[in-house]
Amino acid sequence: MLNRYLTFYNSGKQFIVFLVLLSMSFVIGSFAIQQLSKMLTGISLEEMNLMSDMTKEVGDKMKIINAVFLACLLLLPSFLFAYLAFPNPVKYLGLRAKNNMLIWISAIILFACALPFTSLLEQWNGHFSFLAKYKTDDERISKMYVAMLQGNQWKDLLLNTLAICIAPAIVEEVFFRGCLQQLFANWLRKNQWIGIILVAFIFSAFHGQLNAFLPRFFLGLLLGIIYHFTSNLWITILVHFLNNFMTILMMYLYNTGISKMNPLEMGDVSILVGITSGIITLAVAYYLYSQRKPFVISEVEKEPLEID
Repeated sequence: MLNRYLTFYNSGKQFIVFLVLLSMSFVIGSFAIQQLSKMLTGISLEEMNLMSDMTKEVGDKMKIINAVFLACLLLLPSFLFAYLAFPNPVKYLGLRAKNNMLIWISAIILFACALPFTSLLEQWNGHFSFLAKYKTDDERISKMYVAMLQGNQWKDLLLNTLAICIAPAIVEEVFFRGCLQQLFANWLRKNQWIGIILVAFIFSAFHGQLNAFLPRFFLGLLLGIIYHFTSNLWITILVHFLNNFMTILMMYLYNTGISKMNPLEMGDVSILVGITSGIITLAVAYYLYSQRKPFVISEVEKEPLEID
C-alpha cells in the first residue's frame, strides 16, 4: 500500500504507477476523441483515415481532436503522476526553475544552429529503403498535416499557433522531459545520457512518421540536453514551440502568396552546410554544458541527489 509520495519509493514502483496512469489515460483519450470526432465531423476516426483527400474543414476539426487527445493521453497522466510523486507537482515537472537570460538565448541559438543539420538528417532518413513498406502510414499522417496547415486567414494562423504550436509544445514537454526524463533520471542515476537518448527515441516514435524519425530523434536529443543542463522546462517548451511555429508561419506565408517557398517541399541541404551546422551545434551545446546546473532528482524524505 502506497502511503507516501511516490518519490520515496524505488524507481520500479514509480514506473509501474506511471504505466498504470498512462494506460488509463489512453483509454480515456481514445474514447474522448472517438466521441469528439463523431460529434464534430459525423464520422469515426477510422473512416476519416480512409479519406483520400481531407478538406480544410476536416483539418480544422482535426486540430481540436488532436489537442484533446494530447491533453488526455500525455498531460493528464503527467500531472497525476507529479501530484502523487512530489509535494510540489509544478516544481517536480521543472516549471518553477529560473535561469539567466543568456541561457535562454543560448538554447534558442542552439536550436537555430541545428536546423540545417536537422534537414540533412531528414534527407538521409529518406534514403532508408527498408522504410518503403511504411510509406502508406507516413502518407496518411502527412495527408492529415497538410489538411491542418491549410488556410490563408489570420484566424487560421491563430488556430494553428494554438493547436499545433502552443498546445503540443506544452503537453509533450511536460510528458517527455518533465515527467518521463525525470523518471529515467531517478532510475539510471549515474547514466543520465542513456535516459536522454531513450526519451528522444520514444519522443520520435510517438509521432509515427518513420520517414522523419531521425530529425525528430535529434530534436528530442536537443530538448533533452537543454532540460538536463538547465532544469527549466519553460526553455524546452519555447524551443519546441519555435520549431513548430516556424513551419506554421512559413506555410501561412505560402498560402497567402507572400512567399513562394512551400515549407513542405524544401530543397536539399548540402552535406557541407549540414555538417558545419552539426559542428556549431556541438559548440553551443558545450557552452550550455559549461554553464549547466547540476540536475537535481526531486525526492521526498531524502537528501536531493545532484547528478553532474
